[in-house]
Amino acid sequence: MSTISRIAELRHGRALHTIGRLFTGELEPLGHEPLGVPVLDGGGRREVIVRLSKGLSLPGGMPDVLGIAIKIPGGGADGGDLDLLLSSSGPFRRLPFPLTGFTRGRFSTLMRPRLTAEPLDTGHHAGHDTGHDTGHDTGADPRDLALPLAFVIKRGRARLALLRVVEPREGEADFDPAVNQHPVLRPRGVLARLRQVAYARSREGRKGLPRASAVDTVRLGAQVLVPTLLQGVILRRRAGSALAGLIDADGRATRLLRRMRAKHGDGPLLVRVPMRGWLLLPLTEADVRRVLHDPAFHPATREKRGALAHFAPEGVLVTVDRELRGRRRRFNEQVLATGEAEHPFHERFRRVVAEEVAGLPREGTLTWDAFGAAHWRIARRIVLGDAARDDEELTWLLNRLRGDANYSYVRGHRTDVRARFARRLSRHLERAEDGSLAALVRSTPAAPDVDPGGQVPHWLFAFDAAGIAAYRALALLAGNPDAGAREAVRESVRLWPTTLAILRDSPRGAMVAIHSPYANRIEGDDFQPGSSAGVPFSDGHGRCPGEDLVMLVESMVIEEYLSSREIEGPDLPVALPGSLDHFTLRFAVRPAER
Repeated sequence: MSTISRIAELRHGRALHTIGRLFTGELEPLGHEPLGVPVLDGGGRREVIVRLSKGLSLPGGMPDVLGIAIKIPGGGADGGDLDLLLSSSGPFRRLPFPLTGFTRGRFSTLMRPRLTAEPLDTGHHAGHDTGHDTGHDTGADPRDLALPLAFVIKRGRARLALLRVVEPREGEADFDPAVNQHPVLRPRGVLARLRQVAYARSREGRKGLPRASAVDTVRLGAQVLVPTLLQGVILRRRAGSALAGLIDADGRATRLLRRMRAKHGDGPLLVRVPMRGWLLLPLTEADVRRVLHDPAFHPATREKRGALAHFAPEGVLVTVDRELRGRRRRFNEQVLATGEAEHPFHERFRRVVAEEVAGLPREGTLTWDAFGAAHWRIARRIVLGDAARDDEELTWLLNRLRGDANYSYVRGHRTDVRARFARRLSRHLERAEDGSLAALVRSTPAAPDVDPGGQVPHWLFAFDAAGIAAYRALALLAGNPDAGAREAVRESVRLWPTTLAILRDSPRGAMVAIHSPYANRIEGDDFQPGSSAGVPFSDGHGRCPGEDLVMLVESMVIEEYLSSREIEGPDLPVALPGSLDHFTLRFAVRPAER
């Protein structure tokens, strides 16, 4: 093992630049002769991740080679990240040079064309002169900096962009200019090659994450992966769900992952998956949220793209290009009213819910078949309008495609079924009935590549999961009648997630798999009204844009149903089971006493 990798191993992290801190930053191109790097040539201000660090991590205020690392999401080759690394440089610019503060000198890259960064007086804008006396002096310890900081990035005398260091940021991020690069900005020269070797050796020494043994891997496959696949990740299978409920499959998986954490530590845990490579399993809530909030972890994994290609290939969830994904997400948020307590069409939605719930049993037995059919009518009317109420063929076609999606890229595409589904859906969207989401799809401005109609299949798919969550929420309310409908719906999604695994691609190519039943129960297995624990609707930049609409509609469904009925459900223990089969769940119903 090399000296650098040995240092990294002993430090349990980076060999160099161990003292550092992450910040949220803003990068704003200033207008200049094109460099050939789009994120530096234009496109407006964008959020970036910045790490300020000390190269040798010398104590106190001792001079040190200081570093500025900038991660620009989507700025690299093929839509990947672009990492720019600048070190404090001396009179010769090409050689690292120690400084006593981040505002007391110039920084330079080891690439051609060479880029420099000079501290900027935060009291002035980019058009003013920049000297090294910023009027906002800081020391060399990045953990104790006065913010904001600003640097102007230059090529020679030409000003390329303004970098603002705005506020501290939680979590971690890996920077590697050898991996996350742009063809125009390639490290060159002897020092660049030495740095490339140093990063490779540092990564080698940092491979200190716990690894699952062969026996552990078999157990994880048998008790976590196989039950998840048997239940159906896109369309629930009756037989698989029944078996999962019978043996408490998700509870068993959760308990196994707890034992893995007790055995291996907080992790994350590395698992070698045949024909896929390394799989990373986060075992703490902090790591779960770190993965979900870090834009370097992309949601559009190969498995997810393979699955949704069967019925929603243009959906935001599987859009690889980060810029297009951002525009598609903004479109989804506008139509679904993300972040709003009430949707603009909430009054019509309430009428739809009342009309469909009225047909459910007021006395006798409530089954999933009855509830699910009524819920699909609600979903079709909300998304596509009243004329789609009885279009059961549309739902059948969608579910046929979702059944294929359970097999991801392993199953071939049914182009005939997909074409029939697309034609029926298109007719409903062309009608754009007032008060439906289809009307908003037509009226919301969007570029053609956003493919507004291509977002709708995922909404229909998501409403099926929302109905399952609402039905299970009735089981919680049967034993806790004083709880609110919204609380019950959220807890239903937390305790019995309809998305059994949240997948991300890591910057290094490994897949990250968050086992939702485990991640949502780190804080406990009991019903916790009002709790914000877990990630029931995912989190970070991939958080479900339909969360607020789901909570609104499903709360309406439950409130409307229980307004004139009383129910009795299964006698659930305080420590709730990990699996609850909605297909076999039944409720005794009687008219409410007035």
